[in-house]
Amino acid sequence: MKRLILVVFLTVLTACAGKQLTRQEQLAWLEKVDEARTRVYDIDAETLINIAEQALLSFEDDYVLSHTPDGFVAHRHWVAYMIIAAAAGEDYWYVNTKKTEDNRTWIQVKTHPGGGFSASAAPTGGTGGGGSAVTVPYQGALESSYTQSPGLYNLFFNRIDFILGLTKDLIFCGDVEKYSNMDYRYNTTAALCSMGDDKIPTNAKQPAEVMEYYKKLRIYKAMMRTTRQNTQAVLIGEPPAKPWE
Repeated sequence: MKRLILVVFLTVLTACAGKQLTRQEQLAWLEKVDEARTRVYDIDAETLINIAEQALLSFEDDYVLSHTPDGFVAHRHWVAYMIIAAAAGEDYWYVNTKKTEDNRTWIQVKTHPGGGFSASAAPTGGTGGGGSAVTVPYQGALESSYTQSPGLYNLFFNRIDFILGLTKDLIFCGDVEKYSNMDYRYNTTAALCSMGDDKIPTNAKQPAEVMEYYKKLRIYKAMMRTTRQNTQAVLIGEPPAKPWE
């Protein structure tokens, strides 16, 4: 279990849905979600399951995997702290595969949050400046009520595609808003991007120059974060250029 101090912990909670959708809008949205969480690959199921495990753990390495005949279930607990508040919860991922009639492998994923709580300090109103803790528990979603965020699933499959060498464009958690298929209507990508290091998959079927580019990009991003936090830092120039463009 990870214990992290976060500036903002609300991003690990389910986001509000916004305006009420009509029946037609909701059904169209669910169709988009189901399309985003399903793929077919030209590899065998065991290889694909293994790659899906590697993809998930490259985002968040605190998931514990339970294997099934056709895939796996991943589960993790998380705890987040602020100065006067805290939250705890859990996440589940379900990965299932099956063989298609043309000997390819169909894969479908879904995730949903488990139960947890949020807590914050509240003043008592007295002159002594004291306070008390207010704890609000919340119930986890059912397995059938999976997270309806196409961007979350598209991000997951981008990592699989990168490992397989089907794309050279590796999308990091901090860059999802730059891509049109990362839809934020309902939720952030918290089930992948809230607690982990978002590592580069080391076993990806990519040319050495591509892997070297992403290593340099990670260093550049880290330096940019340091620059933003330190007003005395020296500007570090332009990010590295993609060698395949």
